Amino acid sequence: MTENPGPTPSEHLRADTDQAREKLGETVDQLAAKVQAKERVHAVKSTISDKTAQAKDAAPPPVQHALEQAGSAAAPALDKARQYNKQLLIGAAALLLLFFLLRRWRSS
Repeated sequence: MTENPGPTPSEHLRADTDQAREKLGETVDQLAAKVQAKERVHAVKSTISDKTAQAKDAAPPPVQHALEQAGSAAAPALDKARQYNKQLLIGAAALLLLFFLLRRWRSS
């Protein structure tokens, strides 16, 4: 009766190497997907900016003047909103959570 001695150290090493290759391949695929997503977002953002600039340039002078005035008037409000960005996001999240909890409470 002979017992099976089990896998040899070289077989363990080979299995570990294969497992590491699989994990590395998955990681590379995930990183590539992130990079591609960022590139797509950048390309779309650039296209939108270009089209917006073309539309503004093609607009009649009174419309261009109104757009400049609106941008000037909105700038302080945008700066203020940027200062409180985190607080606004936390508040919005809290309101959503409250909404869902109330909705769940009413349905039970």
